[in-house]
Amino acid sequence: MENLVLLTTFTLPHEAHIACSYLESEGIETILQNELTVQVNNFYSNAIGGVKVLVKESDAERGVALLIEGGFVKPYTDTVLNEIEPVMLTKDTNQQVCPFCQSANIGRKKVMNLKTILGYILIGVFFPFYKKTYVCFDCDKKWIFRKRGYSVVVIIVLTVFATSCQSRISNIEKTCDFYIPKHVDVTRDEYQDMFQDYCYYYDFNFDKEAGTALTESIRYSRFYKPYIQADSLLSDSIYVKSDDIKGLWIKTSKGYRFLTNDNRHDYSINVDTIKGCAAISESSD
Repeated sequence: MENLVLLTTFTLPHEAHIACSYLESEGIETILQNELTVQVNNFYSNAIGGVKVLVKESDAERGVALLIEGGFVKPYTDTVLNEIEPVMLTKDTNQQVCPFCQSANIGRKKVMNLKTILGYILIGVFFPFYKKTYVCFDCDKKWIFRKRGYSVVVIIVLTVFATSCQSRISNIEKTCDFYIPKHVDVTRDEYQDMFQDYCYYYDFNFDKEAGTALTESIRYSRFYKPYIQADSLLSDSIYVKSDDIKGLWIKTSKGYRFLTNDNRHDYSINVDTIKGCAAISESSD
């Protein structure tokens, strides 16, 4: 007797019977496995691997071709079919057909939104926020409709954030009385909010030309005292008071450093002219 091989599987017995009838009409003998078990309880189907269609090994290749031709199975493809693709929604978009193959054989399902998951994790409350996902039963594509307004909102948020960061840097330059050249390589731009307190970090690298401009601005700063060294004993009287802040630029072995003597606001700036980098931090209690 010739060996039997698995041709395909189905979730429900009637689906398997339809496929078997089609194969047998083309002269291929079939045997069903797990049919009775699934008939007793349909929920067992996934647990036992579904209703299996077995055929002779010599008929397997032809059987696969017939199932593909009859639309029972999809041909193998390297394309990722389960990926959900965004589709821009306009006034001319027909939401009743697939935007990829124009088929009307589509379905719709609800998927939990990120708001739902975050709300449950953070405060333990389930918010019924869902997003609609569409699927085409002919081309197996999945998609969601998006309005262009989302892009506008993202652009506005990013613009506001960039403006806020630039404003914060300008405020640090004004407060510490120095100048950051525009053409620097920013390696860190991070804001950490801790309820009433916050920390802001801004690191960058600079070339020789930018380093010269940065150094000159420090030397002409009202906070700079060239005779104070990094290893000097810093008393309260050494700091320069200006605009409600006590600050001091000092020379170090690698470059320059800015220090503050303020319990509420703290600025810390380290400029390394040898490596061509700088690190700025601002914090508030």
